Amino acid sequence: MRLGLIRLTLATISFAIALGIGECVIRVAVPQAESWLAIYQSHPDLPIFSMLPDQTKHVETGETEWTVTTDSQGFRVSTKAQRESECTVLWLGDSFTFGHGVEYDESFVGQIAGQTAGVGHVNTAVAGYGPTEYRRTLEYVTERGMKYDWVFVATYVGNDFHDTQWNKNPAVEDGIIGNQGDLKSFLKRNFHVYRLVTALYHELAGGNQDSFTEMSRQLASPADWEADFLSAARGRYATEMLRIYDYSRRQGQEVAFLILPTRDAAAEAAGRAVEDAEPSVGGTSQREGDDTSEARPLFPVEQAAAIFEEIGARYLDLTPVVAAFPVEETFLRFDGHLTPDANGRVAEAFLQEFDLHCDTQDKGRPLAPRAE
Repeated sequence: MRLGLIRLTLATISFAIALGIGECVIRVAVPQAESWLAIYQSHPDLPIFSMLPDQTKHVETGETEWTVTTDSQGFRVSTKAQRESECTVLWLGDSFTFGHGVEYDESFVGQIAGQTAGVGHVNTAVAGYGPTEYRRTLEYVTERGMKYDWVFVATYVGNDFHDTQWNKNPAVEDGIIGNQGDLKSFLKRNFHVYRLVTALYHELAGGNQDSFTEMSRQLASPADWEADFLSAARGRYATEMLRIYDYSRRQGQEVAFLILPTRDAAAEAAGRAVEDAEPSVGGTSQREGDDTSEARPLFPVEQAAAIFEEIGARYLDLTPVVAAFPVEETFLRFDGHLTPDANGRVAEAFLQEFDLHCDTQDKGRPLAPRAE
């Protein structure tokens, strides 16, 4: 008994020493950068989270490596010197508009800003936000005196409907949303060995954020949109988008919406384009997915477009733009967000549709019929 206890003690000490040496070696030879963005706080005034002001954080996930810089208001900005602006665009959105996974100047907002001389761009997007947070942010900055000429809302339909039903006021500790202060969080924040082991595990396990999940299954199921959760989500989504539209119009600003599709929706759209380009044989045929019992990944895109038609808002459906290229080139494999090239294509499509010049009387051409 005593001998066994001694052996266990010696083994424990040896393991601790080896772990300590390993930690030192990894910190010097292959330091593991933080793979999470510890840049959040509970909003100082609203019941939501927001980003800390005046921060610069570097993130390296193994797939992507990028830096986030925030200004005095906690909004993501470019590290390049800002030019003088005569008019301003206010951006609302989530992680796609924020530019998750890419440098700011590679994001579609950053690329649009780089090609619109004289126009200032304020990007209030925060990863994890949804339509309610977009509206609250709009009202918050306006009530505090921010002046702007256009409002653009980019909605990612892969989670924006669900976001209307989820709690957006979680605990924030050490800049991390949902940090419980448990052992796992402690190890992750303090030990490079732990980060390396978990990174290798995720790589070997082949974890893919684009795998078939319950959320994506629901969104692609027309029948689920008639059930309580998505039915309520659609109603809340429509209400919040209408409130954003009406609020902006009352302030005298032009407002338009951008629809960003999911990876699966882009793949389905690409498949439809191929089918439409091929000559049909033997008369008409039912398009696969028309049956309400089948998965229809484009369904949330269609729902968002229908809502903007209902409220009479301008909108640009970016699905054809994203679907014009293989999804492997458009979406990051593990991160799930847009690649730099895809961000560039979105920016190009945007600039083809909107004339962002400060002397433009009609700031942006109508992209969809406006209800009178």
